[in-house]
Amino acid sequence: MLILLVEPDTDLADMLVYVLQRDGHDVMTAADEASAVARMLRRTPDAVITELTLPRGSGWSLCKALRAAANIPLLMLGEADTTDDYARVLEAGADAYLSKPISPRLLRAHLHALARRAAPGCDSLLTRGAVRHANSGPVAR
Repeated sequence: MLILLVEPDTDLADMLVYVLQRDGHDVMTAADEASAVARMLRRTPDAVITELTLPRGSGWSLCKALRAAANIPLLMLGEADTTDDYARVLEAGADAYLSKPISPRLLRAHLHALARRAAPGCDSLLTRGAVRHANSGPVAR
């Protein structure tokens, strides 16, 4: 599975890339909304994981733009901790939300759930780390 990770915190991005690659995913990264859109125009990801708070743009506007253009599974990350914040994320078009600090186990569980909804039957392959994007190439940083 090719995942676009949009996270401005380089330490967190590095940890998430490590976890995702260890699980057999290809990962493209971006630190802001403009870079994320540029990456998606060059290569369509199978899923997007984005931080809510981005420099030069936001996870909110990226979410809305993504929903207007495609039906790609979208997992939002952030520090929202109220029911209203969580509801706003889902109402904006995200498929799921993870509050920081990020648990690698919970991240994996969310990705498996998104994969099941996007392509039934894929989850068993994801669990074994066997799903790879057809056009996989080097990790873009």
